[in-house]
Amino acid sequence: TSSRQLEKLYASASNAVVFVAVPAFTVMAVSSPVISIFFLGRTAPEFIQFAVLLSLGWFLSTLSAIPFIFRLGTGELRWNTVVQVTIACLNVVLGILFGNLFGGSGVVLAWVCALSLGSLLGLYTFHRESNSSAVPLLTADNYALTASACVAGVSALLVYRGALRPTVASDAMRGGVAGVGRLAGWCGESGGV
Repeated sequence: TSSRQLEKLYASASNAVVFVAVPAFTVMAVSSPVISIFFLGRTAPEFIQFAVLLSLGWFLSTLSAIPFIFRLGTGELRWNTVVQVTIACLNVVLGILFGNLFGGSGVVLAWVCALSLGSLLGLYTFHRESNSSAVPLLTADNYALTASACVAGVSALLVYRGALRPTVASDAMRGGVAGVGRLAGWCGESGGV
């Protein structure tokens, strides 16, 4: 397989991951109050806070999955190992530090920081070594999708915090969903994801 084919495969795989991960993790974060009610029988602010933080951390980890798999496929395991050891070490150090400072919330924050920083390290080193930019993650399709997800997420957060009337938020979220729908239709027509 040529270098050009690998670049094209990487761009396509990255686009697919972003296309699925952005709405999936947004839905997880936005629906955390409902999930809290379903599992706990009430709206638990700690549960919602942890769900949102963990959604962010696992989103970044998901973005780094493609470089991780590419390295496995090419047998270049050094950076995969460094990333995993970095996540583990940061988790221990930050877990102790943040746990002592902030209690249980600090431990969750430490894990999210360790996972996010390790994942970003994996992405950064992959792009640096392959002399490529993060362009596959930042296509025009992904900008529209991410913007729609951000509008939906911020609207839901504002409704949850009581700072926005549900009708205004639902209009904003409906617009975001319509934008995602248009984007999905456009991708299907253009042979995208």
